[in-house]
Amino acid sequence: VYKRQLYFTGAGREPGDPYFHYLYSIRMDGKNLKLLTPENAHHSISLSPCGLYFVDTYSTPVKPPISVLRDARGRRLLTLEEADISGLLAKGWKPPIPIKVKARDGETDIFGLMYKPTNFDPSKSYPILNYIYPGPQSGSVGSRSFSASRSDKQAVAELGFIVVEVDAMGSPGRAKSFHEFYYGNMGDNGLPDQIAAIKELAGRHPWMDINRVGVWGMSGGGFASTDAILRYPDFYKVAVSACGNHDNRNYEDDWGEKWQG
Repeated sequence: VYKRQLYFTGAGREPGDPYFHYLYSIRMDGKNLKLLTPENAHHSISLSPCGLYFVDTYSTPVKPPISVLRDARGRRLLTLEEADISGLLAKGWKPPIPIKVKARDGETDIFGLMYKPTNFDPSKSYPILNYIYPGPQSGSVGSRSFSASRSDKQAVAELGFIVVEVDAMGSPGRAKSFHEFYYGNMGDNGLPDQIAAIKELAGRHPWMDINRVGVWGMSGGGFASTDAILRYPDFYKVAVSACGNHDNRNYEDDWGEKWQG
């Protein structure tokens, strides 16, 4: 029953966050596609040497990981472990908030995370910080697995900011047309999508001060944040750029030729 089966991970087919990875099987003739990991989460898979079983560890940025044993048909046989974050919660830890907004075209859904101070007060008005990594080889958010600390974004939020990160068009993990959106025009940096996202969020949440928006990033994000305040000074009021590659003619040839042409 297991002969001539292809097992693979894929994303974007199931409802919800299109960046969650799931395990599928399909016959080698292209028939009988089957979802083997149904939970709405990001799945990390470890196959047994015999190929008859696999360990499935799944989580989201909000929900800690659960590891289960399944057979090759996807049947759940045993719960192996469930992460205990009671210590984190006792210390006042709070997860980031998953967000879905529209890109610059007003039609395409883009996804990300938002961070609030743990002493958040909805009666106050908070400046906004936009963390950016424009791609094209990766996006701003990174893994959709659970992590107690996602770089320094929550630490920055604790200083009294709302931190927003979204994976703009031009970053990977979606359709080819999404990924190649600004191929040959690296100066786009996905900035119109970042601005559209923040404007939409501020329209939803009166505690976000759309008149106080900053941007920061490193490497490609350093390039993008400097670009942001130079091209959109009416929107971005401050930028912090770390080790930005501001002239891609002088950057790595392998990167530039792959993504810029």
